[in-house]
Amino acid sequence: MKKISKSINVSNELYGFVNKICQERGLKAENIFECLVKLTREFSAVNNELLEKRDELQEQIDLFFKEQQGYIPTSKVVSKLEEIGFVENSDSNNNVSSVGVAEELNPMTGSQLVVPADKVNMVLNAANARWQSLYSSLYTSNIIDEKTEDKEREAEVVSYTSGFLDKIVKFENNTSWSDIESFVYDKTNNVLVAKKSNDEPVKFNTDKLIGVTLEGEQITSILLENNGLKIELLIGENKIKDVILESAITYIIDLEDASVSAPENKYEAYRILKGIHEGDLQCEVRGKTRKINQDTKYLCIKTKQEKTLKRSSLALVRDVGSHMIADKDIITVDGNAIPEKILDCFITSLIGYRYHVAPKMHGREEVELNVKLFDRINQMLGLPENANKIGIMNEEMRTNAQLAACINEAKDIIFFTNTGFLDYTGSFIDLMMHQGAIAPYRQLPSKLYKTSYELHNVNISLKMNVPQIGAGMWAAIKDMKGLLKSKEQQVKGLTDTGWSPSPMAAGIHAMAFHIFGNVRQMQEEYRKNIKQVNIEDLFDFPAAKIDELSRDEIIENLDFAVHGLLAYAEPWVRRGIGCSGVKELSGDPLMEDRATARIKAAFVRNWLLHGVVNEDTVKDSLIRMAKLVDEQNSDDKEYKALVDDALLNNRWNDIQEPVRAVYDVVFNPDGLKASYVEPYFYPANRRANLNN
Repeated sequence: MKKISKSINVSNELYGFVNKICQERGLKAENIFECLVKLTREFSAVNNELLEKRDELQEQIDLFFKEQQGYIPTSKVVSKLEEIGFVENSDSNNNVSSVGVAEELNPMTGSQLVVPADKVNMVLNAANARWQSLYSSLYTSNIIDEKTEDKEREAEVVSYTSGFLDKIVKFENNTSWSDIESFVYDKTNNVLVAKKSNDEPVKFNTDKLIGVTLEGEQITSILLENNGLKIELLIGENKIKDVILESAITYIIDLEDASVSAPENKYEAYRILKGIHEGDLQCEVRGKTRKINQDTKYLCIKTKQEKTLKRSSLALVRDVGSHMIADKDIITVDGNAIPEKILDCFITSLIGYRYHVAPKMHGREEVELNVKLFDRINQMLGLPENANKIGIMNEEMRTNAQLAACINEAKDIIFFTNTGFLDYTGSFIDLMMHQGAIAPYRQLPSKLYKTSYELHNVNISLKMNVPQIGAGMWAAIKDMKGLLKSKEQQVKGLTDTGWSPSPMAAGIHAMAFHIFGNVRQMQEEYRKNIKQVNIEDLFDFPAAKIDELSRDEIIENLDFAVHGLLAYAEPWVRRGIGCSGVKELSGDPLMEDRATARIKAAFVRNWLLHGVVNEDTVKDSLIRMAKLVDEQNSDDKEYKALVDDALLNNRWNDIQEPVRAVYDVVFNPDGLKASYVEPYFYPANRRANLNN
C-alpha cells in the first residue's frame, strides 16, 4: 500500500493507474486522491444512514406481516407502505430537462448489451456489436429449423432475410427482394438501380435509401434506414453477399455483475475501461488481434457528400450498489474501507465516462444521493455542470413505488430508466417475505406483476420525457426464436431499448425494431392518453396454494432454484465470473447473474420460512443438485467438482466454497440485506482464491 497522506492509503496498482492518467493530463495524482478523501468524508455517512433506513423500513414491514392473522389484502399492505413512507407519490407532470444526451440514447432505438467490466474479449465484442451480420445471426439460431443443414440452411437464411427486407423496403409491382439479381449505381446521375434476373430495372422506396460505398466505380455496399436504424447490404459482383443490421447501439460495461471487488479484477476492469474510452483497447483471440472498429465513410445519396458511419457502440458504465464496500487492499480513507460506489463513480468519471448506470437504488433519497455525488465529482474534476448523467435502474420495489419522485430528483441528468424484472422479483420476495408462501418458482413469471411493473415504468417515464426507456434481459442464450417474440412484446410495450445476451442476439433483436413498428412514433401517440397503473397491482402477492401442490411439484421447484444457485456459484466463486451462461436443470443454457441468484435464494428462504420445505429437504437438494451440476460440467477442463466427501457425509462446515456460499445465502439470512448474495459470495471468492 502507498501512503498518499495521513488520511489515505491506496494500493500501488491503483496509484500507478491514476498517476498515469494524471501525467497524461498535467495533473497531480496526490491532488486527485485528496479529492477522493473529501468525497468519501462528504458522502459515506449519508450513504450509511440510507442503508440503515432500508433495514428500518424492512423491519417495520416484517413486523406488520407478523402481527396480522393470515393473508393481508393488498389494499391494506399498500396503506401500511404509504404510512411508513415506502410508497411516495410525486408530481409526474414535471418534464425531464436532461440536455445533450447522445443520439444513441435518443432519438435512436436499438439493442443494448451488458458485459462484465473485467473480461476484455467480451467488452471488445460488445464495443463492436453495433453492426451484426443477419446472415450469420440467423444461420446459428433456432429461427431457422435446427434440422436444416449446410447449403439448404444457407438458402433458408437468404429466403428469410429477403422476407424480412420485403416488410420494410418495398419495390414496385410487389417485386420481392428474392427476385433481385443485381444492383448498379449510376454515379453520374446519382441513381441506384436494382435489376431482376431478366435485367429488368425495378424501382424501390428511395426514402429508405441513404447512401452507398464505392471502390472506384464499383458499388461495395448499400445503406438503407428504417425506423432510425441503418441496414447495410454488402455487395460483391453486383449481388448481395450479406445483410448487416445496426444492432447494439449502446452497451453497458458492468462493474456490478463482474467480480471486480477483488483487487486484481478491479485493476483489470479500470484498465479495460480506460482502453475503451481512449479507443486503443485490444486483445489476442486465437492468434488474431481484436480491436475497436473504426468509423467508415459513405456517399450520401441526398447530398452527394461523404458522411461518417459509426462502427462501434456507445459505452455506458454500470457502477455498483451503495451497499458494496471497496476492498481494504485497494484503498482506505481515515483507516476505514470506503463505499465501493464512491470509488467507482470517481475513477470512471476521471477516466472520462459520462453515462453512469446506477443500480440497486432504494427510493428517492438514494437517487438524490447519487445526483449530489456526481455533482460534487463534476466540481472536483473541473467538469461542466451536469456533465455526468445517470440512468436509473428501476429494479427495487421502493424505487418503483417512488418512480416519479426518483425521476424528479434526477431530472437534470437522467438519461434512462430501465426495468430489471429479475432483480425486481428478488426485491419483491424479500419485501413480502412474511406475507406467506409464494407461488412455485416456475410459475413466478406468469403469476407476478411483470406487465403492470413494466407498464408503470413506461407510463411515468414517457409522461416525464425521460430520453430512453429500457427493458430487461432475455436469459435463454440459445433460444433466438423466443428472444424475437419477447422483443416484439417490448417494442409494442413502447420500450426503445432492451438487453440482449450476446452480439448475435443483438442482431436478432434489431429485427424487432424494423418489423414491429417505429417505437418513437408509437410513444408519441401513446403520450396523448397515458393511463396510470393502479399502485396496488405492483404489490399483489401470488400466494402458493400449498394444498394443491404435490410433493413432486414442490421438489421440482426447489431443485430448480438450488440447481441454479450452485451452477452460478461455481464459476463466480472459483473463477470470478459474475455473469455467465450455465446449464439449467434441463441442460439448456441460461444466462445467470446475481439477480437470478437473488431470486432463487429469496425463494428457497421463503419456502423454508413458511414450512413448504424443511432444512433436511433443502440439504438433500443441495447434494443431489451438486451431483447434477458436476455431471453437466464434466467436459469443462476449468471446472472443479462440487461434490466431495464432506458434502456426501453432511459435514456442512467442511464443504467447498461455492457450496458454502449457497448454503449461507439459504440458511443464514441474518447476514443478507435485501436478499443480495454478495455478502456471502464475495468472501467465498476470496477464500477460494487464497486456497488456490
